Amino acid sequence: MGILAAGYAMAVVFWSLMTPEFNTDLYAMFGFGQLRQLGWPGAGLILILALVLLFSPESLMRKLRDSMAGAQKNIYSKPVLPIVVAAICSVVFFFLRNNWLNSDGQAFTEKFHKVIPETGALLTHDEILELFVHSRFWYYTNQWFDWSVSFSYQVLSAVAGGIFIYLMLKYSRSLFPDTPTPSNHALCFMWIVISGGYMQLFFGDVENYTLTAALILAYFYASHLYLQDRRSLLWSSTILVIAMMFHLLAGFLLPSLLYLFFLEFKKGRLVSIVTSTGVMIVIVGVTLLYFHFNGLPVRE
Repeated sequence: MGILAAGYAMAVVFWSLMTPEFNTDLYAMFGFGQLRQLGWPGAGLILILALVLLFSPESLMRKLRDSMAGAQKNIYSKPVLPIVVAAICSVVFFFLRNNWLNSDGQAFTEKFHKVIPETGALLTHDEILELFVHSRFWYYTNQWFDWSVSFSYQVLSAVAGGIFIYLMLKYSRSLFPDTPTPSNHALCFMWIVISGGYMQLFFGDVENYTLTAALILAYFYASHLYLQDRRSLLWSSTILVIAMMFHLLAGFLLPSLLYLFFLEFKKGRLVSIVTSTGVMIVIVGVTLLYFHFNGLPVRE
């Protein structure tokens, strides 16, 4: 964590030194670029935090570990508490939304107002369900509450962030159960994972990646449960193909699914392999068939 904090401090200095002509939308769209808002004082504070973490006496680090272990125990003490934490995070994501639009976000308003009243949804084959969900969500919330396209995106982004946090809590707990002795490993792992700049997606980003990101994490979680023989292969394969129908970028995880199929083959579970493959084909086929007759012909 100290090294990570030092990296953030260096990023603040780097962006502060950037000349205005290099401070374009291309750079500003990335999480590190936003750190320039902290300026030199922010860089100094982060650097001090990094040094404290790296060179703290063992007694202080022990207290920090004990505090983290206590927080972890409290969060997982009741099944409803991870849901509460995720819901609170959604609220935080929404109220701290960045309100910054990249070129795609700026284009959505015009496209949604032009296309959706005519066809029902703005659709492309590389992100069919992600655009479909956002299209219909905006259509109804615009009719009922007069929400703008950007605001409807921001709401769904924050909701997707809450789902991501909930899945992260469950996934971390599955990776690091409190056995044989209590630990803080699950919460520490989660803390490191959500320290990435990609988390800005959930702070109201007007983009077609947030729902897909939550589904990808669900695939990680389901796959881990499969490796522990706690879930069938059908869960992992179904979640991944649905994620791909939301956005084809999820397809980069297909090699990992092939590995799970290989493990299933070694176990001699041919029926499971056939069933999982069949369900994946059906989901892709039904999705393409439905949208073929509803505004997105396969020939396109």
